[in-house]
Formats: sequence, C-alpha cells, structure tokens
Amino acid sequence: MSDNNKAAPGRWTWEFITPETAQKYLNRMIRNRPPIRNHITWMAYAISAGEFDVTHQGIAINSDGELYDGQNRMHAIIKADRGIWLWVFRASKPVSVLNIDTHKKRSDADAVYISGIDINRSNMAMLRMLMAGSKVDSRKLQRSDIAEAAKRHREAIAWVSSRIPHAKGVSHACVTGIIARAWYSADRDRLAEFTDALRTGHVSNIKTDTAATKLRDFMLTSKITSGGAVARSHVAAKVEAALVAFLEYRPLTVLREISEEAFPLPEDAANAN
Repeated sequence: MSDNNKAAPGRWTWEFITPETAQKYLNRMIRNRPPIRNHITWMAYAISAGEFDVTHQGIAINSDGELYDGQNRMHAIIKADRGIWLWVFRASKPVSVLNIDTHKKRSDADAVYISGIDINRSNMAMLRMLMAGSKVDSRKLQRSDIAEAAKRHREAIAWVSSRIPHAKGVSHACVTGIIARAWYSADRDRLAEFTDALRTGHVSNIKTDTAATKLRDFMLTSKITSGGAVARSHVAAKVEAALVAFLEYRPLTVLREISEEAFPLPEDAANAN
C-alpha cells in the first residue's frame, strides 16, 4: 500500500534569500551537478530586472541543513546581487536525491501553448528566429516575452507555415523565421513566389529568380543542425541576402552573408524612436 498518506516529510517556509544567505546555502551543499552557467545568467538578468517569477518550485534543504536542490537559483541571486523571496522546503528526515528533476521539463512551446496561445515546436523555432533576425545569439529569452511575441506575430507565422509546410531542408527556422520578418515589409506576392521556389525548386524566371534556387541548393546540402547560435547566425545572414536579391529581381551567382539586418520588425522601429 502507498505511504503517500503518511505525515509530511518536511515543511515549507517563505523566505527572503539574500546574496549572503545564498552563499551560506552553497557552502553547505551536498554533491551536485555542475552549475548551468547560461541558466544562471538568464535568471540573474530576470532577478536584476525584477522579472523573476516565483512558482511553487523552490529550493530544498535536507535534514542535516544541507542544500540539495536549488544551487542555480543561489548562484543567480549572488550574480544579480539582489535578494528575492522563495519557497524553501526543509526536510525532517533523510531524503533521496535520485528522483529530483526526473520529471519532463516543459519546453517554451509547451508553456506558451498552456498559457492559451496555439503554437507548436516548429513554429516556436520560427518565432525565435523571427525575434532574433540574422543577429542570432544564445541568450535565453523570458517566456513572458516569447508569449507576447507569439501573439504579436501570429499572422506572420501562420502565413509562412502555410507556404512552407515541413518542406525538406527549406523549412528550417533559419529560413522560415527570416521570411516571417520580411512578411511585414516585403511585397507579399513576390514573397509567395520565393516560398514556392524554395519548396518546389521551380522558378518563373531563370534570370531574375536564381537567388531562390541558390538558397534552396544551399539549404538542401548544408548541415546546420550543429554549431549553435553562431552557425544559425551565419545561415540566417545568407537567407536574408538571398531574399533581398530575389525581392529586387537581382540575379545571384554567389550566396554571401548580408552585413546589416534587412528586415526590421515593426517593434524594432518603435524601439529605435
């Protein structure tokens, strides 16, 4: 019979964790995995900006007073040099660390979908590229910002998804995200011709539309699943170069990267002002 009805194995307290307290907890921490630096940087930024959202997931102290869950939060508090309120679980008996964090983590797409916005994983990748443009970086985005962007760019994402539905090679986010950015400023009919050429390999004018076929050949033969943000940035810059040439009816013999962002979003212009 399950023992889930037994007395609680500990108690929760609502505590304000200062950088000094966080260091004390880290000084008394059981054996743990290495800190996740990117995650710490992201949380520290959120804490500094006052945007760190507290949930039921806090930190945990074992019956010997040792930290056994929450080291990344502690490092983030120290990095931000700012205290925050957190739930702290204090165990009243020995605990096993074998089952901590074994549940499936919600992806950004999961979280945004659950919040009420219809979006799948491929469209989430497109949205990320749309938000970044050719200046891709590896910084983690706040989910609140992602959710707002998903609402704001819903129409552009839907249009691109309908034009390039899981087409081999050319439906990569580096392509779809840049096309979604261009949706706001480019001629839609010409943009539709570009997506048709990418999807099928056929162009209406072999002299003026070579940019689409050049990009298609590149995407079908390139291996861009590895290399991270740097590799994606290089690919996105080539996609922008090809799209600019196609929109201008300009022949393209060599596919090179573009140096400046060609398709700023409406909010980019607003923020610049």
